[in-house]
Amino acid sequence: MHKIMKLLLPFVFLLTSCFPSNQESINGTYYSVPENWCSKNIIIKIFTHKGQMNYEICVGNEKKEGQLNIIDDDFVYLDFGTFEGTYENDTIIVQNYGNSLNYYLRFSECDAKYLFFKKSCTFDKK
Repeated sequence: MHKIMKLLLPFVFLLTSCFPSNQESINGTYYSVPENWCSKNIIIKIFTHKGQMNYEICVGNEKKEGQLNIIDDDFVYLDFGTFEGTYENDTIIVQNYGNSLNYYLRFSECDAKYLFFKKSCTFDKK
């Protein structure tokens, strides 16, 4: 059994090193889609710095940044501190506003209830 493990170890290492972790696959630049009905383009950048996930949100000339927490359950939730979004297939989905009983507004520049942010095809590194 020990010989088999020695033979399999390099293959196990290759398999685990070839597939990015959830954090690495989330890193990138996300742009608001036209269907969000936004008056300004919104850009979300997610990156890892010193082992910590971080974000920058740019709306026009305004920029907000902070630490990002990832909650990986049945779904992947992104906690931006003041709001959360879900992540799936290179898309971040954020509920932009609530109802009359629980009113809130995330991005006043957008009229859509759910905002979609699609990951850019280019590789961004910070």
